[in-house]
Amino acid sequence: MAAPKKVPLKGTKPQDSRVMEFLPSPKVYPWEDSAQYEALQDAVVTHLVPSTPHEHVLARRIAAAHWEQWRSEQLSQDVFMSACRKAALELLNEQPGVIFPDDKTMRLADDILGSDKALRATALNELAGKGITEEQIRAQAYLEHFQAIEALERRPWRDDERRRALMREYAALKASNQLDHVPDAEIL
Repeated sequence: MAAPKKVPLKGTKPQDSRVMEFLPSPKVYPWEDSAQYEALQDAVVTHLVPSTPHEHVLARRIAAAHWEQWRSEQLSQDVFMSACRKAALELLNEQPGVIFPDDKTMRLADDILGSDKALRATALNELAGKGITEEQIRAQAYLEHFQAIEALERRPWRDDERRRALMREYAALKASNQLDHVPDAEIL
């Protein structure tokens, strides 16, 4: 993992910005786009305009919470698509007990779930010819994996609640810091 990106902290003393050196690297997995994560983090930090090291740390945690929520949503989709592919292969497999389907069957299952509209339409027509509907594939996938799918579908909500809690903490900290910087009142 890359070292955390050092972003200058506005309104802080040079020694305060050293806190950034001690922050852990963000959790970006090898299959994720670290440039996208950095762009998200930069956008969140720029939007929040942190003025102290503590505010900056919270801003980065808020960005990480956004990323983790996206990751949870993506994982849920990936698991469901994988379950659909498995269900398609099982429904298309015309030879019970055959563990590994032939290449044609595997391509057909991939085309059903793929993004190429022409291949998808051809695959769905072939399915219809075998008496199999897309709805059957989704239903079988859900029934076989509903516990995992439901658990994964709850994750984005938890991640969002965590992000919202961090935002509340950030707003309270920002308000507190502004109160600490009120100029002295005129002495009467």
